[in-house]
Amino acid sequence: MKKNLLSICIIALSFMLFTFSASAAPVIGLTMPGLNVPYFASYIGAWDAAAKEYGVETIVLDAQWDPAKQASQMEDLIASNVDVIVVVATDTQAIIPSLEKAFNAGIPIVASNAAPDESAYKFLACYAGPDDYQEGVIAAEMMAAALEGKGDVVILEGAPGTHPAVYRQKGFVETIEKIAPEIKVLASQPANWQKAMATSIMENWVLKYPNIDGVFGHDDTLAVGAADAAKAAGITDIVIIGIGGSGEGLAAVKSGDLYGTNLQSPVEDAKLAMEKAVAIANGEEIEDFFYYIPIPKVTMENVDQFEPEW
Repeated sequence: MKKNLLSICIIALSFMLFTFSASAAPVIGLTMPGLNVPYFASYIGAWDAAAKEYGVETIVLDAQWDPAKQASQMEDLIASNVDVIVVVATDTQAIIPSLEKAFNAGIPIVASNAAPDESAYKFLACYAGPDDYQEGVIAAEMMAAALEGKGDVVILEGAPGTHPAVYRQKGFVETIEKIAPEIKVLASQPANWQKAMATSIMENWVLKYPNIDGVFGHDDTLAVGAADAAKAAGITDIVIIGIGGSGEGLAAVKSGDLYGTNLQSPVEDAKLAMEKAVAIANGEEIEDFFYYIPIPKVTMENVDQFEPEW
């Protein structure tokens, strides 16, 4: 009798443990390059909301723009044996060894917002986010149209090594060379996504290059920083183009301080990454590798159609 009772208890306990294991919510780890910029603050808000909607648990880590810290965070997520890791790479090259470790540990990886170098694609389940190269292409097309194919421009870059900075630059420069070879790039310098730095750089450029026709900022923050410097110097006939569709950027397009931008939604960015991570955690097949969010062009003509998200 006691043996039968013991057996029943063991079976019941095993069933309970199996049921708990089967019903436990997936855990998704997210490592971000830095949360001290408005875009990523909005991204995290949408990420948290999506986690609640899907009923998953998340671990969110901030690398504070330090590739070594992000590598350490990847080690922690691997040790925690999370179901899926979502990575917004601080540095496209530096993240590769961490991705390989996670891959070898059997943990699926979704690259979000900022993809690693192409050599690391073999370690990823997929990429979900904006097409940074295409954003550079769109900016170049707007610049070429605004300057009627000729003029001198300068470029304010994002943080060196980040995917948006690398590929927005590449998309812009290669497209300008192709469609408007008479547009020359006088100077290009990193401003690390910081408005004050962009303003300072632009202040120096307007003194060094008195005939700047256009400015391409890797995001709206940098473009608005350049616009502030141009206005302070009394320059009004300059074409300034950003990327992102931030509240500040859209307002600057409305006022005419920026010629144009495109809308990159941090909400859609985060939601798409979560959608793919949850699908993978649930054992669903991922058919494609690239999943892009829409990036519509924004100018004075259509700016009223868009609402800022960051």
